[in-house]
Amino acid sequence: MRTVLSSLRGARTGLCAEMAARGLTEGRAEGEPWIAKLCELEAQTCTAVPARASELTADEVTAAILANPAIAEAAAAALERTTA
Repeated sequence: MRTVLSSLRGARTGLCAEMAARGLTEGRAEGEPWIAKLCELEAQTCTAVPARASELTADEVTAAILANPAIAEAAAAALERTTA
């Protein structure tokens, strides 16, 4: 997912540069919120997995899921993807 979002940002940035080089700047301002939204989406969906994650016990994982609704949602989504 990170690669997809990064590629979309890169494509939009390249398009803006090409438009500027050709003197076509009317669409450039419209792209700025779009790029910001891609960055926001990447931050929400592509969180880094801690290096320690492979060392967590089942009890630690369960405690984290119960303590944090965002972790619980991410775990549920991951389980859905693996069972689908």
